[in-house]
Amino acid sequence: MRSRFLVSSFLLACAIAMLASAPAFAVSGYLSNFESTYPAAVGSRIDVCQLCHVNANPNSNSARNAYGTAFRSNSHNFGNVANLDSDGDGFTNLQEITALTFPGNAADKPTPTTGSLTVTILPAGAVSAGAQWRVGTGAYQNSGATVTGLAAGSVGINFKPVTGWTTPADQAPTITAGATATATGTYVQLALVPNVVGQTQASATTALTSAGLALGNVVQTYHPTVPAGSVINQMTPAGTYVALGTHIDLTVSKGPQPVLVPNVVGQTQADASTAITGAGLIVGSIVEAYSPTVPTGSVIDQTPVGGTSVLPGTAVDLTVSKGVEPATVPYVIGETQEAAGILIVAANLVVGTITQEFSPTVAAGLVISQSPTSGTQVAPGSAVDLTVSKGPQPVVTGSIIINSGAANTKTATVALSLTWSANAVRMRFSDNGSTWTAWESVHPNKAYTLPAGDGYKTVRVQFIDIANNRSVTYSDFIRLDGTVPTGSIVINNGAATVATPYVFLNLTYSDGAGSGVRSMRFSDDGSHWTLWEPATTTRTYMLPLPSGYQTVRVQYLDAAGNYSTVYSDYIKVVPVP
Repeated sequence: MRSRFLVSSFLLACAIAMLASAPAFAVSGYLSNFESTYPAAVGSRIDVCQLCHVNANPNSNSARNAYGTAFRSNSHNFGNVANLDSDGDGFTNLQEITALTFPGNAADKPTPTTGSLTVTILPAGAVSAGAQWRVGTGAYQNSGATVTGLAAGSVGINFKPVTGWTTPADQAPTITAGATATATGTYVQLALVPNVVGQTQASATTALTSAGLALGNVVQTYHPTVPAGSVINQMTPAGTYVALGTHIDLTVSKGPQPVLVPNVVGQTQADASTAITGAGLIVGSIVEAYSPTVPTGSVIDQTPVGGTSVLPGTAVDLTVSKGVEPATVPYVIGETQEAAGILIVAANLVVGTITQEFSPTVAAGLVISQSPTSGTQVAPGSAVDLTVSKGPQPVVTGSIIINSGAANTKTATVALSLTWSANAVRMRFSDNGSTWTAWESVHPNKAYTLPAGDGYKTVRVQFIDIANNRSVTYSDFIRLDGTVPTGSIVINNGAATVATPYVFLNLTYSDGAGSGVRSMRFSDDGSHWTLWEPATTTRTYMLPLPSGYQTVRVQYLDAAGNYSTVYSDYIKVVPVP
């Protein structure tokens, strides 16, 4: 082997010769690139210009060997031509450089010690999906790639798993030194199982077929929420990869499981509703109808009938009894009692209580009123009570007079004078028209005590006959005056003396709120009195004696008979000489 010094001298000479025609890339630059790419060749016999040229003239384009031509066409990049077989001798440039033979000279080839392997991957779809191969645990290679430098003998290869494809089994091809072995890895495409849950069976079948699958066994079952004909479940989960043509089994809904309608005829509406909802159904429309046999509030009929199979949530309509159809009370007012009875019986009712009353307007024997009133809906056989007229009621009359008609009384006890019609049997009395005494037998005279307190008092009387017919209220009034009148007397305007026995009296009197002062009388001695005379405020009076002190007394009397005390005044008669 030449020394490093000699090689460098030779390369330097080549570089000087190349500068005239290739100034852009000096020979030393090529050498450095080559040595950095192939460190094993440094200092070897191929570490010279002859690696790329058939002679020592690097400026001659025609002088390039096959390796130099490949190097030139790859933009002076050693790495791009390392795996090429430039001279077609069956060894790559890298193999030849490693063996220190000239890759551009087919006559200078290394003695092979290793072989190569080329693996093809099928089909193209798997390759597009990322399918690759590798030797042992080495780097993955693309389809058609060649791995060199493999020791002779059996070598293990495996394939990269690709989603949606079955991975080929591992292989062990045999490597021959100096030769390239081949192998083929075939992937099988898988189908992606779609999600068909919730789809109709027809749509699910289409989806499976479109995915390269087939419909398998179909099991039908009831489901409370999935509609009939739709997929409840799929045996192979969605997103799973399976072989094309795989049959996918499905569970398809038959819809909600039918339930039996309970028989609720004869039950109360509340119990029927409970039974219906308890069976998974709902209560539908409620229609009421009369029934001569089914009690009020109980079910007469139902739709659907009991025992029918229906879907859950189906409405069950009910006809509920309103009981026996009521009878309508006829109008019988103004009819005779007999005619009224005929009309009542014809209406499927009965005549009830007959009450007779006097009526000033309805003739005797005719119906005055009825209960219930006409038009009322009642149960058949109900009684209709009638009030029948006895004709005009005999009038009960009477009268009352207090103290024989006196206007005033000084005592609360008065005498009542009473009269009444022949049909009266009892009487009662009241001071205010609201509170009455107990009924008592009639009597022409009655002592009666007026309410306390002065003022006008009214006594009321009412009479009743044997049929409890009452008279109107009769009354009379009288003034109760128990207050004594007051007064005064003044002789001659209060003069002390008078010359004659004739004097002038000034009189005052008052009865307050009483019956009023009606009369007055006078006395000289308090024992003998004049007759009662109308009360006046002035009066002349003749004294009994011609001279001396004289006293005149006066007493007042009101309309109720109350006497005042005796009032007096005196004066001295002094005759003129």
